[in-house]
Amino acid sequence: MHPVLVGLAGLVAGWWLWGHPRRLSDAPARRSQAGPGATTTIIIPARDEGRVLPLLLGDLAGQLRPGLEVVVVDDASCDDTAAVARSFGFVRVVAAPPLPEGWAGKSWACQAGVDATATSGDDRTLVFVDADVRLGPSALEAVAAELERRGGLVSVQPHHTTERPYEQLSVVPGIVSIMGTGVGRRT
Repeated sequence: MHPVLVGLAGLVAGWWLWGHPRRLSDAPARRSQAGPGATTTIIIPARDEGRVLPLLLGDLAGQLRPGLEVVVVDDASCDDTAAVARSFGFVRVVAAPPLPEGWAGKSWACQAGVDATATSGDDRTLVFVDADVRLGPSALEAVAAELERRGGLVSVQPHHTTERPYEQLSVVPGIVSIMGTGVGRRT
């Protein structure tokens, strides 16, 4: 099938899904089972992110609280990613083991972060954040409140800031992916 037809079919399907949103408010609210001793583990998979990682870690530094641990998984970086992460005293750096057959890099780095921080019987919330993301001053608090209210899984669609003109082309697949989630309104 011609790629243009596939793209148009995707846009039509996304537009239809957008018009039939599955609202989070339809999910039953429930309280989290996490107690006062529960921890939140932020896992940041990072490959060659030494240039942008300080921005995210700086954002996280302003949101630290008891029970919060930050783990950067260095995924075979060729730059100073691990050293940059270690320069932030609250960060634990874990080296991702060699990639096994059948795994993709980022998902393996996320799994390596989970494996490296797991303890038997622990009660924690896992938060996965890309290394090139910026967080608002109360981002973690807002996501934690939503998780506490709803339980389950909370996934956030970030605001996308582009720095170069060609990066603006990424808005099209971004909009289609948001349309496919069923959130928002056509208008």
